[in-house]
Amino acid sequence: MPFGNLRNSYSTMLHRKGYEDSLISKLMRHANLTADYRHYNRLDADAKIEMLSRG
Repeated sequence: MPFGNLRNSYSTMLHRKGYEDSLISKLMRHANLTADYRHYNRLDADAKIEMLSRG
C-alpha cells in the first residue's frame, strides 16, 4: 500500500470520530476546508448522514 493512501484513512477516521472540519484541515495541512472533502475523505452515505444530524 502506498504511504499516501494512509491520508485517506486518517482523514476519514477523524471525520467519523466527530472532529471539527477546521481541526482536520490543520492536521492534514490543507490550505482550505474543501480540499479534505474533495480529495481525501471517504465517508459512506450512512456516515455522512450521521455527521449532518450531529451539527
